Amino acid sequence: MPFKKLPPKQYPKNAKYVTVNIGLPEEVLDALKKYSQKTRRLESKIIQEAIEYYLLLWEIEKLPYEPLRKKQILGLKRIARTITIEQDKRLRSLAEGSGRSISELTREAIVSFLKMRGILE
Repeated sequence: MPFKKLPPKQYPKNAKYVTVNIGLPEEVLDALKKYSQKTRRLESKIIQEAIEYYLLLWEIEKLPYEPLRKKQILGLKRIARTITIEQDKRLRSLAEGSGRSISELTREAIVSFLKMRGILE
């Protein structure tokens, strides 16, 4: 049973991308900027790659439903970045099935991606 049913999202006709709001701790945001500059890639493209990697792990590992795992993280910096509509649909489905918010899933994806790249410890 899903923890929270998200309202259906209407996507603009012929659109390929959608904007998402993500709350990131300052150290993660700094690491994302550093990696973006180092690789000369847009932060949005790095986030899209991180989400793809993260969603693949979820499909393989079938991580558990954890609605009570929520925790308040203070001092998050809000950023708005674009992801593909397909990623947004998959994140929404995962959010409903896991009991987590889209922002939390995206934050976790970015953190694990930057750790894997050796940018964050």
